[in-house]
Amino acid sequence: MQDPGLGQLVDRVTRLEHDLATLRRLGAVAAVLGAGFAAVIVILVLHSTRAAIQAERFVFRDASGRTRATLIVSGEALVLELVEPGGRVRWRAP
Repeated sequence: MQDPGLGQLVDRVTRLEHDLATLRRLGAVAAVLGAGFAAVIVILVLHSTRAAIQAERFVFRDASGRTRATLIVSGEALVLELVEPGGRVRWRAP
């Protein structure tokens, strides 16, 4: 004859094992979701830093390192200069 207390103990251990397996699955899902969320945040941060380059002056140089054009914010005006290979300003606006 089996002790009734032993049957209850087996039932409790079985439920605990089931609950532990459920918690492990939930933990794995939470880890995957957390890693996915972190990856999205990193991608957004990297994308936002590359989305705009800000400066008061941009200098465009050719392969030899000579200035070929400049774009300057001067007060309220925007100045564009195109420079010949010899260094002379070919065109300026305004």
